[in-house]
Amino acid sequence: MDAFTVIGLAGNIVQFVDFSWKLIVGCRAIYKSSEGASAENLALNVIANDIVKLSSAISTSSHDKQLDPLAKECMNISKELLNALGKLTAKGQRTVWTSFQIALKEVWKKGKIEDIYSRLVKVQAQLVVHIQFLML
Repeated sequence: MDAFTVIGLAGNIVQFVDFSWKLIVGCRAIYKSSEGASAENLALNVIANDIVKLSSAISTSSHDKQLDPLAKECMNISKELLNALGKLTAKGQRTVWTSFQIALKEVWKKGKIEDIYSRLVKVQAQLVVHIQFLML
């Protein structure tokens, strides 16, 4: 084998081991979790639920019409995040197989979850800027 083939093969092996390790660690965390989800997803779930409540309160009590669209967008993105996280939670009796399936979905959808969370952080930051401006 030439050097480039060996390097490519070594890279593929490292990727496979990394993917497998993430899958095993995720499966174990989900299986041992009392809620049936990873700690990271549980934390995101708490954050998203809190943002839904706060956005709803801002939307209903807002005197400034500029806050309303941002609060509603925060609420919509939070609900989208909650929906995606709901699909990554083992429901009912957890077995190793269901935990493995959830862990596999979690690895595959990690980019989507991060994208939704990133959008939420951006809109939330803009909402904070508006609220700070109103307090001046």
